[in-house]
Amino acid sequence: MAEPVATTWAQSDGPAATRWAQTLPEGEAHRAALAAACSTWATTAPQEAAQFAASLPAGETQNRAVAAVVLSWSAQEPEDAAAWVAQLPESETRNQAVRNIVSGWARNDPAAAGAWLKTFPEGPARDQGAAG
Repeated sequence: MAEPVATTWAQSDGPAATRWAQTLPEGEAHRAALAAACSTWATTAPQEAAQFAASLPAGETQNRAVAAVVLSWSAQEPEDAAAWVAQLPESETRNQAVRNIVSGWARNDPAAAGAWLKTFPEGPARDQGAAG
């Protein structure tokens, strides 16, 4: 029930929707509502939504929020989303984000997605991107 509320609210006020989602008790509803709010917010203000998602404490909630932002952002502006993901510190969150970028970008421009992935040194981020 919280996820549709967060999505609808974020269409008009992403920051308020994410603040509300953060007040929900920890658990699946909290993570889903926060990811939904971030995803919707990223359609109109991707950099702000990305900054918010990255500021969350490391863990599953942050992973899902960042993934949601990246999926929305990369559908519209893959180069900008990719540049943001590349500056994230090495972590599981970044590895998953790389995979999401490559997966979405490769559908429309596989050469560009592949070239971007090659900018990463060998390691987990590149491996996950190649698996995407």
